[in-house]
Amino acid sequence: MINSDFVVWNGSNVNQIGGKAANLNVIQRHSLPVPPFFVVTTAAFHTQLSTMGLTLDMHPDSRLNPSELMCKSQVDPAVEGALHRAYARLIGESACDIVAVRSSAIGEDALGSSFAGQFTSVLGVPDERALVDAVKRCWSSAFSSRLFAYRKSHGMLRNPDLALIIQQQIFPKVSGVLFTVHPISKHIDTIYIEANFGTGESVVSGISTPDSYEIDRQSKTIKRRLVRDKKWMTEVGKGRVAVPRLFADQSTLTDSQVRQVCDMALQVESIFGVPQDIEWSFDEKVLWILQARPVTAYAGSRRI
Repeated sequence: MINSDFVVWNGSNVNQIGGKAANLNVIQRHSLPVPPFFVVTTAAFHTQLSTMGLTLDMHPDSRLNPSELMCKSQVDPAVEGALHRAYARLIGESACDIVAVRSSAIGEDALGSSFAGQFTSVLGVPDERALVDAVKRCWSSAFSSRLFAYRKSHGMLRNPDLALIIQQQIFPKVSGVLFTVHPISKHIDTIYIEANFGTGESVVSGISTPDSYEIDRQSKTIKRRLVRDKKWMTEVGKGRVAVPRLFADQSTLTDSQVRQVCDMALQVESIFGVPQDIEWSFDEKVLWILQARPVTAYAGSRRI
C-alpha cells in the first residue's frame, strides 16, 4: 500500500490522520476486527482550502459562506486523483464498492476534550462520483455553525484540522456504544452498553431510546438490563426507519453477544491503558470496532 501526502494507509501520525484513524490503526495492528479503510489526510484538506482561498478561522456566516462554497467546489485535481486511486485499491481488496466517510479531526477524540459528533459522516456511498461529493460534505462540516459555537465556548481560535476515514461499509444488524467504566455512576467495576438495531446513528443521535446493559467487569454477568420499546432505528442508505413491531420490545443483544462486546472492549482498553468509549456493530458474521476514544470524564485518571 503506497502512501502519499494526500492518502495514508496504516498511518500513526496524529497530525496527519487524526486521532480516530490513528486509534483504529493501533487496534488493527492488534488483530482486532476493524473494517478496512484509508485516510484522506489533513494535507489534502489544507490543499483544498488553499485552492479555494479559505482558512480555518473563517466565520460560518461570513459573506463567502465557506460551508456552501466547499460543497459546490471542484476538488483539487491532485487530491482527487489520490482519492480515486485509493478507492480503487480499497474496493479491489474488500470486494465491496460501498464505503462510509467519517471524520478524523485533530483533537476530535483527545483525552480531556472531544469534538465527537461535531462533523458530518456519510454512509452508503455507492461509487466514485458519490465519494467525491461525500468528501466535500464532510469537509464542509468544518465550517458549520454548530462547530463554530463549540470551539468558541472552549476558547479555540480556529477550527481543527480535518482528515477523513474512507472505510468499507458494513451493514449492521445491531450497533451501539460501550463504556469500560460507567459514564454516569463512574463505577470502575461496571461496563455500560447502549444498543439498538441497525446502525449506531440512532444510539448516538438520540433518534431512539436504546436498550441499556450494566455488566460486572470481572464476571461479565449482566447486573441490570433495560429493554426499551424502540420505535426507530437507522439503516445504511435508508436513514431512519421504524423498528418492526415484532422486535421493538425485544432485547437487541443476547447474553452471549453482551459478553463478546465486553471481551472486545476490555482488549481495546488494555491496548490504550485508559477507560474507553467504543462504537461497535454486529453484521451477519462479525463484531466490528468502528471507533475507540478515551472516556473524557476520566481525563488524567490512573491507567488501567
